[in-house]
Amino acid sequence: MPSNFYLGIDVSKASLSVVLMSSNSKVLWSSKKIANQPSGFKQMVEHASKIASKHADGDDYSIAAGMESTGVYGEQLSYYLADNNMSGRISLYVLNPFAVKSYRKATMHLNKNDAADARLIASYLISMITTGQITPWQAPSLAERLLRELTRRRAELVTLREAEYNRLEKFRAGGSHPHPVIESVQELIAHLEQQIREIDEAIEKHIDDAGLRDTAELLRSIDGIGKVSSASFIGEAGDISRYRSVKQLVSRLGIAPCENQSGTSIHKKPVMSRMGSAVLRHAMYMAALVATRKNKVISAFYNRLLARGKCKKLAVIASMRKLLHITRHNKKRHVHIQETIHAAELW
Repeated sequence: MPSNFYLGIDVSKASLSVVLMSSNSKVLWSSKKIANQPSGFKQMVEHASKIASKHADGDDYSIAAGMESTGVYGEQLSYYLADNNMSGRISLYVLNPFAVKSYRKATMHLNKNDAADARLIASYLISMITTGQITPWQAPSLAERLLRELTRRRAELVTLREAEYNRLEKFRAGGSHPHPVIESVQELIAHLEQQIREIDEAIEKHIDDAGLRDTAELLRSIDGIGKVSSASFIGEAGDISRYRSVKQLVSRLGIAPCENQSGTSIHKKPVMSRMGSAVLRHAMYMAALVATRKNKVISAFYNRLLARGKCKKLAVIASMRKLLHITRHNKKRHVHIQETIHAAELW
């Protein structure tokens, strides 16, 4: 039977703090001075594997590495561990910071520093993995990573353009700004619009070059999901077939409803968890808004909720979830058709 080890990693801008634990929570190795760069990643993997191999005493072993989802500072490390997993011995868990924070409170971990955080993450891994409550992180493909960067850049450009439009409207309403100032804003808006057109072309070209056209067209076949939202969905969520259920997709978006009720004194309205990808949530929210007008199924569902007294925002969020059900159903149906065609060709 393989020996299991748990590597907690606390990520900061320049360095990593790590703690390696055995399955009985014994600390086998800790370090606070590993550089947050490929040379440091290599050093960490080699040293952790060496210690795990020694304590496994000749038996096979596995290392569960955990890190909080910390955006750009941990992104390079996550891709490195996915590509350098010691022939499958290392599995990576990218953890929700809110869940780790809740675990800290529940277990009364009082210290808060880099070393203590790494140890907390290792303890969290032991608790969650042994009870089957978390699953390893699946790294997006290179094509998905590049598409995500393109769609995020587009979103940034759109935000900049909207800011300049608002500025132009303010200038025109005030009537006291000189013409060169207004002309400068107009030129910047024109430049941003050109940039957005060019990045739209780059997104479509990348979808073709990366072999993602079938997936994109499958999404776009659903009324409400257009070019922008479909590209964002693929870039942020990846292949929808990797999700075992719509519940997992809902969690990925962070739109699961959270109740806040207790006895007769506390009775607040349910709210979104927001413990997911904000970029993906925004893309699907906009798609759901369009779907409430153009998709017959979503529109009927949305209007039924309004007729029952639900507020518009809650009805849109519920429509997002309905849209995810339709998306996943279409994907499964598409895969089944393709498998049937392939089987017929083989026959």
